[in-house]
Amino acid sequence: MQNLKEKSGFTPRFYNVFLAELVYLQKRREQVDLDSQQVSHEHERLAQLAEKSKKSVTSEIPDSERKTPQTDIRPDSDAGLVGLALSGGGIRSATFNLGLLQGMARKGVLRFCDYLSTVSGGGYIGSCFSSLLDNQSAAVQDMRDEDGKEKHFPFRFERAKKPDERKEVKYLREHGNYLAVKGSLSDYARMIGTYLSGLVLTNLVSIALVILLGCCISLIPGWEGARMIMKSCFWISLFSLLMVVAIRGAGAFPEIGFAGRERLRSIYGAIVIVSLLFGLSAWIIYLSIHLQSIAAPAKDILGGLSIASVLGLVVGLFNSQSKRLQGVLKVALRFGQIAVIPVLLAWLLRVLWATDIFEDHTFKIFIVALVLLFVSLFLNTNRISLHNFYRDRLSKAYVIKRVKTENELDVIESNDAFRLSRLHDCENGAPYHLINTSLNVPGSADRYLRGRGADFFFFSKLFIGSESTGYMPSISYQKGKTLLATAMAISGAAASPQMGSSTNPILRFVMTLLNIRLNRWMPNPDPDYRSKIKVWPYYFVKEILGKTKETDGLLNLSDGGHHENLGIYPLLKRRCKFIIASDAAADPNFAMNDLANLQRKARIDLGVDIKMEDMELLRPDPETANTAKHYVKAAILYPDGKEGVLLYVKSSLTGDEPEDLLAYRRKNPDFPDQTTADQFFDEAQFESYRKLGELIGRELFAEKDILEKLREGRVETS
Repeated sequence: MQNLKEKSGFTPRFYNVFLAELVYLQKRREQVDLDSQQVSHEHERLAQLAEKSKKSVTSEIPDSERKTPQTDIRPDSDAGLVGLALSGGGIRSATFNLGLLQGMARKGVLRFCDYLSTVSGGGYIGSCFSSLLDNQSAAVQDMRDEDGKEKHFPFRFERAKKPDERKEVKYLREHGNYLAVKGSLSDYARMIGTYLSGLVLTNLVSIALVILLGCCISLIPGWEGARMIMKSCFWISLFSLLMVVAIRGAGAFPEIGFAGRERLRSIYGAIVIVSLLFGLSAWIIYLSIHLQSIAAPAKDILGGLSIASVLGLVVGLFNSQSKRLQGVLKVALRFGQIAVIPVLLAWLLRVLWATDIFEDHTFKIFIVALVLLFVSLFLNTNRISLHNFYRDRLSKAYVIKRVKTENELDVIESNDAFRLSRLHDCENGAPYHLINTSLNVPGSADRYLRGRGADFFFFSKLFIGSESTGYMPSISYQKGKTLLATAMAISGAAASPQMGSSTNPILRFVMTLLNIRLNRWMPNPDPDYRSKIKVWPYYFVKEILGKTKETDGLLNLSDGGHHENLGIYPLLKRRCKFIIASDAAADPNFAMNDLANLQRKARIDLGVDIKMEDMELLRPDPETANTAKHYVKAAILYPDGKEGVLLYVKSSLTGDEPEDLLAYRRKNPDFPDQTTADQFFDEAQFESYRKLGELIGRELFAEKDILEKLREGRVETS
């Protein structure tokens, strides 16, 4: 396997990834006429340390230390790197950060940003930015002919030259309702068909189980036969569960080694699965026997829940302002879904049982069940989940490019096929884009990872991976075919059965069965764990039981906000000297939970302390709900004694904003912290968030001391 690693360029060490990034950053600074000596010196220093340690990309690393975190070769803040982090928050964050980027561009400071680190909603606009800066885009060619520092900025203002805003911004404004299905009946049919077909295919094993139960019941006809099989399933389930409890309680095999304990855990898991399957079978048979007696009340209850579910869908599509009503309908929808599945399976069993099909064709039906089980082995979970639909809607709205038609007219088109490995090559001075996701590992053998439930996993132009899996060059990962749209959608996959440390086991079970999954299974960067044959039911069971881990052949990836929602952590890992961070998450009570989460993880993992200066400036006034400022500064204390600067921006109102924003606030008191569940922006909502971001972006760098700190060490060469 070592030859495969050498061929693919796999590296378990982060410093090799950082070395490659420094080469990019050095070229980028030269393109935007900034001094690159600091970056060059840092690259040389790390390269020398790597050579001395003899742990370069192609060196042989013993398996015993391959996963050991690197401690002797670390980045240095003397490189003077600048990072811009855009937080999660769905379209609210994307729109606010669009305005923030515009405001910063007007001050000419985007050119100083070496890194762009995005999470979830911040990744929407970040990916749009990166897509528009594709070197083949007509937009870039157009911008190269214009003078000024903003010549490579696709969202720039042109009011002085044209009466209308740029096509890119107008396109984004028109797609503020990106999740709402518009247009032809086929669009609606595709949305409904995607979910329903995925729901059936996801539960193919359950349907096969029902058919097999029907075959068993047909061997012992009559109600007594059904009850006998039900009792048998119940006792087998109970006995299996008690056997696990007894073995663990008795402390069996106390002297067994680690490998033995791992095998024993696998046996425990298998017995638990057997217990669940027979328990589910007993419950389905019980419901089918008593279905007639419970049919009337069940019909009333399920009918009411179905009506509530439909109303919930309608309310969501029409963007109801009644948050209380939305909450009630969401609860009704969830309980309705939980109740429907076992009743439907019991109904299917009773229908099959009541017919003569088993009497005349038992063997054929049994073969059908086996065929369904066999087919389920090859059902790609990614293709039957909602991920592709979600990705397509996001991609249509944000992964775009500007091209010229045969009539020399500029139009906005989809750039959906744009590959991550083909991202801009420095010519346009684009920052290096890091798209952050969460690697769900609740089943990890590493207690540290298992306790958190997730690890950081990022996508970028040069490398893809995490500390726990190692890193693969993007050009080699999936043969270089990973799409920018796919990475963006994974980073925003908030509705997932597994959500890092906040995962609820019951909710995970229900969401998996109901196929409510925006997350995606992706290949492990480490070739040691690659598998040529993908047994999808195996990963389905691992997901539903929460047993996914970093050594699986396929990794379960979801929203980056499930682990760190600000996108600051990877910039601290790279020892950035100056970080601008936009927190546009929904935080109506200003609890700053995302900031607190970052501080804990940075201190534990990186030895980095973040000392906030005056958070009271961001505490809202009890009467007006306004804050004194939109941002505060913080000191970044790196473990080597060196310091950096964090500029923490919070989406908030101070009361000095234009009247249209204040009027929108009076009509919508929760602005600018409206729920992330609202992904249906109209024109007023879109413009209010965009304008607020723009005002804050311009205000940030009105202070000379902040500009001086930003320019410090980055001397312009022209």
